[in-house]
Amino acid sequence: MKLFVYGSQKRGFRNDKLLKDQTFIGDATTVENYTMFPSPDFRVALALENFNKYQIHGELYVVNDAYWMRREVSKLALSFYVKEIDVMCNDKKHTAHIFFTKQNGRYEIKGGHTYTWTKDLEIVGFMESFTRNDIIDALEKTCPTVIKKEKEAIRKSIEKLEDKDGSNE
Repeated sequence: MKLFVYGSQKRGFRNDKLLKDQTFIGDATTVENYTMFPSPDFRVALALENFNKYQIHGELYVVNDAYWMRREVSKLALSFYVKEIDVMCNDKKHTAHIFFTKQNGRYEIKGGHTYTWTKDLEIVGFMESFTRNDIIDALEKTCPTVIKKEKEAIRKSIEKLEDKDGSNE
């Protein structure tokens, strides 16, 4: 069975261990248009099926039953559903499964005509490791639709975290 991943399970990202025993086919792009946005805590990317704006970049794998039996993967059923889609990989069309979110997103991840989950976005999810300015800079680069009021709310949350930890910038 083939699986298209677009976020934290991609090689070099924080959940890539879920696919370590699976077969990587190559970098891939969805044939149809979808949309993608970060989770509220910016720890994972979420693909939305019904708001078709851009193709999504990701990776294509052949996965076995052991992948689907992992506790971490089975927990995804709470927030995601799996559907077959077409992707292009190595100049060939493949049918693969994808995890679509069951929720609507607030922030779009813009990347030209496609959506790509970047290391910058994943890093934003680990607020405790970065300064307020690092996080706001990453948000402004990757989520230009975040309005000023929302940026200010995020800035205040980060300040509270920093005050709690005693760090300051």
